Amino acid sequence: MINQSINSIESLLLDLTKESSSYYIKQKNLSSFVQKSGNIIYSHYKPYQGEITPTLIKQHLNKEITLAIDLKKDNILLYKYRGKRAYAFGVLFFKLISKDIVKKSHIIKYSDDTLLIYLELKNKELIEEFKEEIEKKLLFHLEKEWKVYPIEDRPKIGNLMELPREFIELPWSF
Repeated sequence: MINQSINSIESLLLDLTKESSSYYIKQKNLSSFVQKSGNIIYSHYKPYQGEITPTLIKQHLNKEITLAIDLKKDNILLYKYRGKRAYAFGVLFFKLISKDIVKKSHIIKYSDDTLLIYLELKNKELIEEFKEEIEKKLLFHLEKEWKVYPIEDRPKIGNLMELPREFIELPWSF
């Protein structure tokens, strides 16, 4: 069953970051860059080792700092939709995904033209099959206006997810 029952933003952030051994804090100036395959990826995020603490989460929620986590984990996917049909994409997406494979899902951002959906899958071996299956189903109904993270050929700084500051409940039901 898909878990959307987190009742506070603090518990959502603790849940999203519990397996992270490092985190990133956004800087005003460029913090680093990486050159890979002829592309240069710039980042405003400075990496730190260690777990995200409740104090860091409070600072993030109070807008004293901006935290991000690395999406390059075994069973994590982030779907980012940018287009005129964010609501339709979300409804269709949650109708099409197999609830047997998804351990947790959270809507990280939702507006008229943007939707970020965080998924934690139960089985890391099925991740590529899951992505291909959902891609085919979505393309049957909508033009492609989404990306799926992590992007394998990008370094860690190109696969970061800025943590949300508010809890977004699903505007539709399963």
